[in-house]
Amino acid sequence: RSGLGIACLPLMTVEDEIKEGRLKMIPCDGGFKQIFSQVAYHKNKWISPALSAFINITLKHAKDWSNEKITY
Repeated sequence: RSGLGIACLPLMTVEDEIKEGRLKMIPCDGGFKQIFSQVAYHKNKWISPALSAFINITLKHAKDWSNEKITY
């Protein structure tokens, strides 16, 4: 929002900001073949129940997202 760059985000996550004029949508005709995401956490630190559930759900469903090996 400070004008320092662009990001590719799901529309549902920024709909309100676009409607309120706080963010601007820039159409992209090129499309995206593959988007990578990562979750990083310190394995020796306390993990909240919410983060633990998120990690477990992500790992469960990520196996269907690609043929790549999921590492954790």
